[in-house]
Amino acid sequence: MPSPMSKCSPGEWYLVITCEKCGARQPIIHDLTRGESTTVAATYTWRCSECQHSADYESEVIERYLHSTGKAASD
Repeated sequence: MPSPMSKCSPGEWYLVITCEKCGARQPIIHDLTRGESTTVAATYTWRCSECQHSADYESEVIERYLHSTGKAASD
């Protein structure tokens, strides 16, 4: 089972689902395109680790997410 958002690795890209019942954002897999691709050609059946709601998520609701490095940007 993927880690919660707080356990994501800094500087890594993920595909993220937002639970349609409770709104929890959850990484499902690493984004191997590192944010380069504009489409996700898949439907995922996912069970929320927060509320246990299970649903099918189409590609248009799956987000690409770059986890923050926690460092401030420099000029």
